[in-house]
Amino acid sequence: MKRLKWFLGVVIILSLVLAINMLLPAAMTSSSRIDRDGERIEGSIYTRYQDHIYASVPSNGAYRMDQVDVASFRLISNDFQSRQFAVDQHHVYCANLSLPKLNPIRTRHLGYGYLSDGQHTFYCASQSEPNAKLGPVNYLFQQLLYSMALGAKPQNYIYPWFELESSPQPYQVLLDTQIASNGTMTYFAGQQMPQAQSATLRKLPKYFSDGDQRESDEYFADGQHVYYQHQRLEIKDQPELYQLEVEGLSLQPYLIAPLHGDVYLREIAFNRKHAPYRLLSAAGSHVAHVLFASADGIYFYNTEAKALQRAGDHPMQKGQWTEMAPSIFTDGKRIVYLEYADRWGNNRSPGLKARSTHLYQLDEATSSTWQKLGDVDANFGQVWKNGDALYYFDQLGNGQQILQTIYRIPDRTLANQLITTEQGSNNIRRLVEDKQLIPVQKTKLLSATTRYTRSYYGVFIAIGGFGLLLMFILYIYRRRSSTT
Repeated sequence: MKRLKWFLGVVIILSLVLAINMLLPAAMTSSSRIDRDGERIEGSIYTRYQDHIYASVPSNGAYRMDQVDVASFRLISNDFQSRQFAVDQHHVYCANLSLPKLNPIRTRHLGYGYLSDGQHTFYCASQSEPNAKLGPVNYLFQQLLYSMALGAKPQNYIYPWFELESSPQPYQVLLDTQIASNGTMTYFAGQQMPQAQSATLRKLPKYFSDGDQRESDEYFADGQHVYYQHQRLEIKDQPELYQLEVEGLSLQPYLIAPLHGDVYLREIAFNRKHAPYRLLSAAGSHVAHVLFASADGIYFYNTEAKALQRAGDHPMQKGQWTEMAPSIFTDGKRIVYLEYADRWGNNRSPGLKARSTHLYQLDEATSSTWQKLGDVDANFGQVWKNGDALYYFDQLGNGQQILQTIYRIPDRTLANQLITTEQGSNNIRRLVEDKQLIPVQKTKLLSATTRYTRSYYGVFIAIGGFGLLLMFILYIYRRRSSTT
């Protein structure tokens, strides 16, 4: 009963906000009108409109900066990295928020979001983020006041900023990234990196699924300590450290420490109880998870449950297994491979319900000798021969609507066509749809699954319906009031 009352209260508040937003548009200035009719200031986030300055905060529109002295308002710099910085004769601004202490005459942009006037140094992010300090109840209350022209627009998205500790030594940007140091204290994106040695700090290498290598902008080491952004990790620096970037899973930056088999996802350490961990495959076209093999099973990090989870027993512990093609493994006798799957809801409960990475065993009569006949369009896939049987090993993946990793090729003519003529992803899809590439027989060995929270589609319909009803009642009330 208490939950029902709370839910009904939320519905009423949301509906009231919706109705007032629609009935009292005069209280607000449309962001689209500002963009259309205003004067954008030199490619920045700022716009002049009707003798006011507005700052565009992505995800929540334009904010009027009433504290600005319009006559003296100017950008700190015209370069793209400075688009969220401005000054007037009194203040220095990070988007629509003023930064305390900074002298607007002496303030300069050091690079990568750092501002300094020689005495005080601040960091202002280049992108807006949800305002963690503004809870949902406060937001609804502020939105209600704003809708009735009784308060300012709620700041539910901000350009976050941080003040660095004052220092007689000037701060300098390091490593062409969001790191600044005065030689004693070192910061990443305005937050201190504990005990970091700026003189020896370096970016760790970043390896991609396709074999490309670059430098990481998230993982750093100084010869002793290792950091994810500003957070120090509980691992010692070692030459073999690297970041892994798996295709399609760019929001999951893994740190791999081969020396002792440690793994981190951002600042989260995999449980050492199951170490050493070994990366099963860096290929990303047919997976929803990065899988790691351990002596006691196959593990993955569930981003919804926010926990390391066990997918099942390790089926490749015995024998000499090799990755013969991306996501496909053999010990000379058997073939096991990774494959992506997802599950969607119905009309009553729509949306994505689960993503899975399955490990299958190929259940077709094969000999121990596999021969690669060639590549399909360089990296679309590969054609392999086993006895008289022909197979297509796909690398396009679920992102190109190729839902299975292995298909059987019915004849040599099609096999030759695949490796000798340009195919294009559309043609591969057509071959699958027309059953010219045939799904293989297989047995599921284990699954890594991430389940997503249930849809609130019905709740949204109820809120919308209640809001429309309330809007209609208020409209009738205003019509009657205006005629009396």
